Amino acid sequence: MIQRFVAALAMLCFTSSAACADDWLGADKAAHFGYSAAFGAAATTTIPLAGGPGPDWRSFALGAGIGVLPGMAKEVWDLSGRGDASWKDLAWDAIGALAGAGIVWAVQAATSHAH
Repeated sequence: MIQRFVAALAMLCFTSSAACADDWLGADKAAHFGYSAAFGAAATTTIPLAGGPGPDWRSFALGAGIGVLPGMAKEVWDLSGRGDASWKDLAWDAIGALAGAGIVWAVQAATSHAH
């Protein structure tokens, strides 16, 4: 399943002129970043795995992973012919999810050492 998804996305520039013309700083990229950052931050906040005080890298990793899922689902939707799938959208999803999870993780680290 994943291999098919990756292969389909890799073929985008060979089959879709819209995907090739997709700008890295297009209007939709802020939405991809923002939504993924929000999901990444929320997941990192609500899934504490450490069991003790302070941040845990597993919460960060799981939060970032969950944060990118809505964007991946949207690209699968686009691949089904309902939109224009884009590697650049996925890149902004990943950057946003990492940023959201990273900010929460950094705040948790800063506040856990303050006590």
